[in-house]
Amino acid sequence: HLPCFHLYHTIIDLHEVSRLVYPNHIWKKSMTSLRKSVATLLGKVMDKKEQCSDWETRPLSDSQLRYAALDSAILRPLLSKMLLRNDNDDGVDKSNVVINDVNEGDGNGSGD
Repeated sequence: HLPCFHLYHTIIDLHEVSRLVYPNHIWKKSMTSLRKSVATLLGKVMDKKEQCSDWETRPLSDSQLRYAALDSAILRPLLSKMLLRNDNDDGVDKSNVVINDVNEGDGNGSGD
């Protein structure tokens, strides 16, 4: 692991948050990818054309750097929007399910 990742002790998997917070019929239609989630919850269109570009070639292009920065910066407002949804009709406390210690599981911290 890179030294910067030792600073984090928990991770939040937004994919799992969306599965828990939104009913299955909404989730399957609108929340199966970051792009769809952003469009559904934030009303924004994410340009994903750099997603499949050559990320091994250095230096990265300005377009790749913008893509990577947006791809990570959008996560905080997306999580905030998900947490605003008060869908506790089933009475289940969902907060403990989505926050996992990085030391659990396979230890790679990828959330995949």
